[in-house]
Amino acid sequence: MLLDKPLSIEYLLDDEVERRQLTSILSLVDSIELSDRGSIRLLLKGGWGSGKTTYLRMLESFFKDYCAYPVVFINKWQRENPLIEILLKIGELQGLNPLTKSKLKTVLKPMMTSNVLLSGTFLSTLTAHVTETFEEGVKLVEELVERFTTDSRKTEVQLKAILSEIRDDYEAGKTLNVYKKWLQYLLELPVPEKQKKLFVLIFDNLDRKGYLKVVEAISTYFDVNGVLIIAALNDTDSGADVRYIESVFPISVELPHSAVNDLHIASIRHHVTNKQLTYIKETLSSLDPLPHRKWIKLIDRLENELTILKDKKTIALEKMLFTTALKELFPKVEVFSRQFPYLPDRLFVAKPETNDLDTSLLVMALEIINTDDTNFRFPSRNFEMLKEKTKVT
Repeated sequence: MLLDKPLSIEYLLDDEVERRQLTSILSLVDSIELSDRGSIRLLLKGGWGSGKTTYLRMLESFFKDYCAYPVVFINKWQRENPLIEILLKIGELQGLNPLTKSKLKTVLKPMMTSNVLLSGTFLSTLTAHVTETFEEGVKLVEELVERFTTDSRKTEVQLKAILSEIRDDYEAGKTLNVYKKWLQYLLELPVPEKQKKLFVLIFDNLDRKGYLKVVEAISTYFDVNGVLIIAALNDTDSGADVRYIESVFPISVELPHSAVNDLHIASIRHHVTNKQLTYIKETLSSLDPLPHRKWIKLIDRLENELTILKDKKTIALEKMLFTTALKELFPKVEVFSRQFPYLPDRLFVAKPETNDLDTSLLVMALEIINTDDTNFRFPSRNFEMLKEKTKVT
């Protein structure tokens, strides 16, 4: 079963489609001229299940396992202050110079305490008995704000110096088998290497709650020469301010939906003959492109059905492929069919030129299918194509 999670780098690099997409991303990064103007920021955009996390993990492996660059990957934000989260992750880097790690702790310690005490300090200042008037309390708060602002600017300078040190002095071992796989891939599809070291920050799920603080931290503290920042954004239904995020990440790559490929169907190879596998791939390839994750869910479901299917003759396989794809790709009709378990089988054998479709149940089912745009912009066309490819001859 091809689980719905990022796959191993070795597995992904064996797939031509994945290599081609990755090559375009790496080539884009390589084409960006390094300068003293600040960080390089790349945004991967795509909808649910488009493979954003998979590509982020591949990029993480390329820069860490092949290039031996310092790489920090964050996909969950557990703290109110994202800067603290990032710095803690940086402190976990295995190849960090002890002196640099000590400097990082020096910056981090007061930051963690001040973040907790800040709101309480302001409140106690406003309510303290030593201030005779509210105006005096406000003035004291303004002085505190100025002090914290000064400290923040000092932290900014210190962090930029630390990042430069990490980039220049970082030393880490390579995972030999992964390194060899990357070496083989790069020999087949050359991707020029940067002559200058990079410090790489990778953020998944940038559209999650609190993303504005993350983006602000990126802009303020990590806009440093030689720093590459790669983030993934669900730009379809996340509710995030996409335009604002794009203003911070001027370079973007859109991950489109894809046709079914060899990577998706790999897990069912041992269940069917080569001829049957070709038939399944050709049938699914006739459908409109889908997100990477949706293909995985469909093939996993198909594998389960193949496991229990004893009769793998052509008609049995066609029927199983039709009913499985129907339920997974048209979820509204699947819900409807729970009241009528025989409905998918009836849809499989029903022919437009007969009276079968005149029954109220099948007519109602077709109406549901034709309006179920959960996965397809043109559901009726895809249903007709699925039925045509699996029709009984």
